Amino acid sequence: MERIHTRGQRYTETEAGGGLADAKLLVGRKCRLTTMSTPIAAIQLVYEFEEPACAIIKHTNPAGTATGATILEAYRKALQTDPLSAFGGIVAFNRTVDLQLRKL
Repeated sequence: MERIHTRGQRYTETEAGGGLADAKLLVGRKCRLTTMSTPIAAIQLVYEFEEPACAIIKHTNPAGTATGATILEAYRKALQTDPLSAFGGIVAFNRTVDLQLRKL
């Protein structure tokens, strides 16, 4: 079986505030139209929370979602939910990712 690998993308909000369609691509290639539903689902999920939150979504299904005192804690808790399913998923945060989390 041939293994297919897709490079990741990293987006940030713009001042327009129009969601992923208006997001600025920081790294990687733009998502294709057929795969846009997964990052949209991740963004919609994390913005349901006021506290720091992380959602890991694969094929529009949550592999892990958590809140924490910090964004790093939320990420670790979300990843612990189902680390196997999280592999290759979309990770979304409702806070700015700090350097400590970026290094993981």
